[in-house]
Amino acid sequence: RDFLHGEVKSSTTGRINFLARVAGNSLDIVDRELAIGPELRRREEARLADLLQRSGSFDHLRWSLVEALRDGSMSLDRQDLHQYLREAVVNQVSIDQPKYSGFRFAATNAEGR
Repeated sequence: RDFLHGEVKSSTTGRINFLARVAGNSLDIVDRELAIGPELRRREEARLADLLQRSGSFDHLRWSLVEALRDGSMSLDRQDLHQYLREAVVNQVSIDQPKYSGFRFAATNAEGR
C-alpha cells in the first residue's frame, strides 16, 4: 500500500498512476474494513435487533427490515428508522470514504443532534 501511494504514484503518470491510486485506495478500504468493520457490524446488528424488536443474524435482520419496508409493515416516517439509516450510512462512509467532505459533519450529527 505504501509502495503504491508513494513510489509508484510519484514515479508514474497517466493510466498507470491512476491505476496505482485506485489500487492503493482499495487496499486502504480493506484495511479500514478489517480494523473497524467487525465492531461497526456488531453495533449495527444490535441497532437492527432493537429497531425490529427481534433477534437473528445480521443478514436475517437486514432482510427483515427490507421486507418490512417493502410490505409496509414498517412506516418510513419512524424516527428510529431514520436514526438507524443515518448511522448505517455514516459507518459505511467511515470505511469507504472517510475523507468525504461531509463525513465529519454527518458523523457528528448521526445521532440526530
